[in-house]
Amino acid sequence: MISLQNMKYMIEISRHQSISAAAKALYISQSTLSTAIKEVELSLGIQLFKRNSRGVELTYEGQDYLNHARDIVEQAEYLERRYQHQKSIPMRFSVSTQRLPFSTMSFIKIIDEIGLDRYDIAIREGPTHEVIHDVATLPQRNRRHVHQ
Repeated sequence: MISLQNMKYMIEISRHQSISAAAKALYISQSTLSTAIKEVELSLGIQLFKRNSRGVELTYEGQDYLNHARDIVEQAEYLERRYQHQKSIPMRFSVSTQRLPFSTMSFIKIIDEIGLDRYDIAIREGPTHEVIHDVATLPQRNRRHVHQ
């Protein structure tokens, strides 16, 4: 299996068209990159780069590999950004209830136990038909959509 890190290395080598320039940009040794190239090439059974006196050049198979590797790395980075960002977004906790004193008291007790800092909290009191409507429709209305 090819690691995400090795994909990033191959992308950087391709961008610089030089193992030494990529190594400098990544703050790692040339031998680390050479080893990574060998690992990927052995794993895939293809040659990614042609070495020449000016640096490296992608082979046809290397170009195809890089097209897919870029997509994978971009998606991995997107996932990291999306879910790291969501850690700061509070979860939603909402209750819809009939106008009954014990339900409000129970809600207050739950809030005291879970803490306000981790949740976006709401309570809505109303007649039975509104409670049923809320339960049926609020989960769909409150879904968060993240777009790229």
